[in-house]
Amino acid sequence: MTDKLKNSVDFNSARDLLEQEMHRLDHIHPQDPRFHHDTSAAEINDIIIFLHADFCTNQDLLVDEDHSWLPAPGGYVQTKYRRAVVLDECSGSLKLGMLSTFLNMSMDEVRKQTVFDEVHNKEVLVLSDYVHIVAADHRGKSEYYPECFMDGVPVHYRDAPGCPPSSAKDSFMNPYTAYHMVNETPFMIVGHVTDLESVETLNMAVEATTVRTLKARAIASENAFEKARIKK
Repeated sequence: MTDKLKNSVDFNSARDLLEQEMHRLDHIHPQDPRFHHDTSAAEINDIIIFLHADFCTNQDLLVDEDHSWLPAPGGYVQTKYRRAVVLDECSGSLKLGMLSTFLNMSMDEVRKQTVFDEVHNKEVLVLSDYVHIVAADHRGKSEYYPECFMDGVPVHYRDAPGCPPSSAKDSFMNPYTAYHMVNETPFMIVGHVTDLESVETLNMAVEATTVRTLKARAIASENAFEKARIKK
């Protein structure tokens, strides 16, 4: 959907009317009593799901109130469930590591992909930043991904009783591209990272983001000082 259409008077008027009716019918937000609206209900290392549409992002926030839902052909709301691990709680919001299964390409392709790392000044495997996440209760067989963080040491989590299980055994989380979920966003706690080794792996992944940020700042400062010296 183009920005021109989303910002048009006719479209917004029609959407406002539909939104009023959807609210009246209780179809806008999930009605399942297991959904929470207060971020204080979640804890670090919980696995959660929430309704989200890709076009709803506002910078690094998961909820854009202006476009958090849109009429969709053949349905009322164009959304999907996303799965994430809670990395931190800060100022009433949740810092989330989004889980991905790279559905748009084969894992063989993903394993070969590289990106230039400015901190280390070299090409590195894309998966080297990702933590391998394994749904322990999924019946499928997990694969080994040595290309991932810490040579592929996996983080295991178990499903919460009575909650929707993961559709995939293996997924991947990049702590460098974390998002923040604001309070009052509906979410369900569907699992928990339970074993100590998995918790320690997540802790090390989060710590690595801080180390890398400090290195990047140090390099930037050195470059700035060098430019200033040359100008003199």
